[in-house]
Amino acid sequence: MKRLGILLDAVVAIRQMGGGKTPDPLHVISMLEMAGVDSIVYTMMQAGAAEERDLRMLKETIHSHFNLRLVPTMENAQAAIQAKAEMVTMIDRDSTSIRSVNAVEKEALLAPIVSFLRTNGIVVNMLVDTDANQLRTAARMGCDYVELNTDKYTGAASLTLMEQELENMKAMAMAAKKLTLSVTLSGHINHNNIRELLDIEEIEEINIGHSVFARALFVGLDQAVRDFATLIKK
Repeated sequence: MKRLGILLDAVVAIRQMGGGKTPDPLHVISMLEMAGVDSIVYTMMQAGAAEERDLRMLKETIHSHFNLRLVPTMENAQAAIQAKAEMVTMIDRDSTSIRSVNAVEKEALLAPIVSFLRTNGIVVNMLVDTDANQLRTAARMGCDYVELNTDKYTGAASLTLMEQELENMKAMAMAAKKLTLSVTLSGHINHNNIRELLDIEEIEEINIGHSVFARALFVGLDQAVRDFATLIKK
């Protein structure tokens, strides 16, 4: 059975837009878990005092699984250990978007960070493009998981391109398993594009963010999460 992870990014973004303390992402966690979420995913954005407070309190608030997404630096890795994250997912980002890590180009930088995290008991995941070289490099560095970036699939301009990327993801998921890497997915996944992804046997967890909270505007947060959980865990 596949697991459902929920990204808190949308809640954090609304709090930042409001300039205050609400909505509090920590208050959302219990609602998500009661609705069937298996993993809570928080993204470090270096967003000041509010984020520092979140990181201090996340571990004691989360009763499922604590996955911390971060840009891989030794300073951030130390913050993950202090926050007692169970998993770290390495990402790249700019001011507006999350991107895949280029493991091939950054192997020399990333390998010591992967080793440091694993030595301290943290499971290491890495968001990568669907490329065999990226998978081989992640495995060589000692990553436990790879998170396949589904943006090319979910953002495909035509049905043909979407089907091509789906076949590529299937092949990369199989390749990852052969490299003893566990596999997760993320990247603009919603109700309209998730069903085909569920047929990929090697996928262990699907991480979803914006689309859950967008759906919650119409059906409520509990129902929005349950709808995704029903699809993923059937």
